[in-house]
Amino acid sequence: MPRFATPVAARIRELREFLGVIRQGEPPILETFISELATLVDAKGCAYGVQVEEQGYSTSYCHVSGLGISGTTALKALDGAVRVQGRQVGFYTPARIEKWQRNVAVVFPRNSQILQESVSLTGPMALQLESFQRPARRAYGAAFTTMGIVNDHLLRVLVCEGSSLLSWVGALRSEPFETWERRVLQALVPALRERLTLESHWEQAVLNAHAVPLLLESIASPALLVSASGRIVQANALARGWLARDAKGLRELLGAALRGTRVPLVQLSRISARGWPTYYLAVIKRPGQPAMRTELARRRWNLTQREAELLVHLASGASNKTLAASLDCAVRTIEQHVTTLLEKMGAENRATAIARFWSELAG
Repeated sequence: MPRFATPVAARIRELREFLGVIRQGEPPILETFISELATLVDAKGCAYGVQVEEQGYSTSYCHVSGLGISGTTALKALDGAVRVQGRQVGFYTPARIEKWQRNVAVVFPRNSQILQESVSLTGPMALQLESFQRPARRAYGAAFTTMGIVNDHLLRVLVCEGSSLLSWVGALRSEPFETWERRVLQALVPALRERLTLESHWEQAVLNAHAVPLLLESIASPALLVSASGRIVQANALARGWLARDAKGLRELLGAALRGTRVPLVQLSRISARGWPTYYLAVIKRPGQPAMRTELARRRWNLTQREAELLVHLASGASNKTLAASLDCAVRTIEQHVTTLLEKMGAENRATAIARFWSELAG
């Protein structure tokens, strides 16, 4: 994380932790988030969603902080602007967010300068400005007037899951935003994106015994619902496949993450409800760049090429039987390699070795 003043850094850590917990009956997470963001950068805040429909776009929700108007009023104002657009809305395309705009905090000049075409932008933003047609400028001018932000500078991010927009999130004020403030928002984006992605999946399945499997199957990675003690309550097909290959290894990996060991391979989201036990949604992230990680592992722990390849396979959840088939050797040989590997890494078991692999070679 970039270096911030101590109070700011502490608040960022608190917000990240807050975003990682789902609490029954809490206000919409974006309502809380924009209020906290506005406080952090001393500005007003706004977050809204855009619904992509066959006949065009509409605004699906809006939360505001410090604007002096309600979210409902802001929603109506923005909806009037969004509906007059063609393919593009403002400086982005809701149906498919451009890759260079996804999850990147950006600082804009005053809204009035953009509306009056009295500002010069460079790069892809210049092309977006050229596409900002006169009817759209008038519609946004009316919306900004209602919201009282015509003369404000903007700091915003398009929070996305892939090319899909989860939320437009921004801060506004009369003074220009500084570089450190853009970095503050950028530092919060990963946790916010993960939370909004998770909520988008929750919305597709009501939280009950019949819907949980549907929720888990909607996640394109091995995913499980586990208790605080590590008991697996539900698992999707990808996770069940992993359990069939190496149940012990996966349980050890989950146990390590639940005990607080840093295991980047495992993303845990706590589900908290008053009067109910704590459960976790565990999503196993797919490893990438195996060749690079093999070389890094070989150098880091002075491993042979075969041992480094073995470690990469272990970190991906392979069982001894699968490893033996992949590396064309006997299971007994794999067991001997694993014992040697653990000794070289100074790891007491496979779960510790996997945790060290992902924490020390993450990148």
